Amino acid sequence: MKHILLFTLALPLLSAAQSKGYASLSGGLSFKDETKSVFNLSAGFMPDGSTVGFGAGVGLINYGNPYIPITAEASFFGKPDKISPLVMGKAGYGVYSGPNNTRGGFTASVHGGISVPAGKTKALLMLGYSSYSFNMNLVKTRESRVSLCLGLKI
Repeated sequence: MKHILLFTLALPLLSAAQSKGYASLSGGLSFKDETKSVFNLSAGFMPDGSTVGFGAGVGLINYGNPYIPITAEASFFGKPDKISPLVMGKAGYGVYSGPNNTRGGFTASVHGGISVPAGKTKALLMLGYSSYSFNMNLVKTRESRVSLCLGLKI
């Protein structure tokens, strides 16, 4: 009974804390010794009236076998109806199974760019830096890459 009363009293607080969700899809090219394609799909929430969002995402980069980063992210998209700067930071774990018992590891990236209003959505142009970890029999290696991506935020 106490829990029902507490929940009933908390309902106005929950309804006052309105938030809206977002989804973003991006793809592009990642550069180092050889060019690779990269893709990312993210979803999260933005407190009402905010330009900052928090969410989670999943990506793909091909190292012979798929490397799949599963990340948490914080994003600044700017005002919805104006051309704005864009900043995205992501960190998580990369799922990978490669030759010689190679596994994925910690992954992180930061992207900056501009977001341009396109109706109720925003077009995204980003330049980013990413770091991908690999673990092979207690030996850890890291590869850093620069990427240029186009995307869409809904």
